[in-house]
Amino acid sequence: MEYFITGIVFVLIFSLIILIHEGGHFWAARFGKIKVEEFGFGLPPKACGWKNKKSGVLYSLNWIPFGGFVRMLGEDDRDKKAQKDPHAFGNRPLWARIFTVCAGVMMNFLLGWILLTVGYTIGMKPILISPEDVDHAVANGIVLTDDAGVLIAKVVPNSPAEKAGLLSGDFITGIDNIVPVQTAQEFLDAKNRGLRGKEFHLQILRRTYSSTGQIETEKRIVALVPLDEEGNMGIYPSDDPSITAILPVQYAPHKAAWQAAKDVGNLSHYTVVMLGDVVSSLVSKLTVPDGVGGPVAIVKATHHFVSLGEVMEIVKFAALLSISIGVINIMPVPALDGGRLIFLLFEGIFRRKPLPKWEPIIHGVGFILLILFLIAITWKDLTSTISW
Repeated sequence: MEYFITGIVFVLIFSLIILIHEGGHFWAARFGKIKVEEFGFGLPPKACGWKNKKSGVLYSLNWIPFGGFVRMLGEDDRDKKAQKDPHAFGNRPLWARIFTVCAGVMMNFLLGWILLTVGYTIGMKPILISPEDVDHAVANGIVLTDDAGVLIAKVVPNSPAEKAGLLSGDFITGIDNIVPVQTAQEFLDAKNRGLRGKEFHLQILRRTYSSTGQIETEKRIVALVPLDEEGNMGIYPSDDPSITAILPVQYAPHKAAWQAAKDVGNLSHYTVVMLGDVVSSLVSKLTVPDGVGGPVAIVKATHHFVSLGEVMEIVKFAALLSISIGVINIMPVPALDGGRLIFLLFEGIFRRKPLPKWEPIIHGVGFILLILFLIAITWKDLTSTISW
């Protein structure tokens, strides 16, 4: 049942975001007097439709329940029937076409801002992007931490530490006869001094916390951890304290709107930086970097937020997804809104349109590259060790 609910929530969130995006294109086109031939809910094949006799717009319901689309007259400059129609896309003023192309992204940002404003007004856990955000939240008592020992930030899969039962989030309080161990460097120094041995006794403190950061359970164990052939345990120790809880914040409406606006800006910047890292990694290493996910990762994230049972967390997730989709769409990549915008800006700068035969070819190549990229990150998602 939980996975069924996840599926429903995923479809609703994704469809809402895409419909809002396409709705932006639709209303901008109508405002710019561009003839809209069809506004589709979902993706073809078409299930049914209704045509508005006054506007001539076909409103269709399609069988694939993801998002929607807007089909405008003359989007393809090679459409000879539309070349003489003054309301065809290519025959409208440049400002109207630019506004129509950008309106979907603008609606994504607007939706994200509205959702975050509502969340902060009602009460929601804040978005923490940078280490500075976390430090500020800790100082203000919004983020609660625990520094009971040296935090295990990560346990390498199939390593001696994992086989010994250690988990990310555990605290190392001692190693062999050294108690307490207070810093990551102290732990590493003790380990390196004992490299002639084949195994170490680690004193481990394992805690669970309530949603308000209170300790619920506490367990102390001694783990016998050997070294692998390279002399490693498979542990990434950290001097940072463990985050035990992030408390919700609530603002007056005007402050909530301002905080939401700042979050939209910060998230947009972070997404651009992340996309730059993705491109760099793909070009130099032919790999998708960690932290980047596709449809499978989005479904898993949806399941995570649904399992929390907090409506505001789902609202926040929808806002983050809408903003991310907006940023990705406006990037200057063929087949995306940003790629189409580049052609329009070219026309505005050089006072002439690019050759009609080249634009669809470039967008077609861009679409193929996007599909290959989607396949790559989906494969990474499916072969990752992230579990449900």
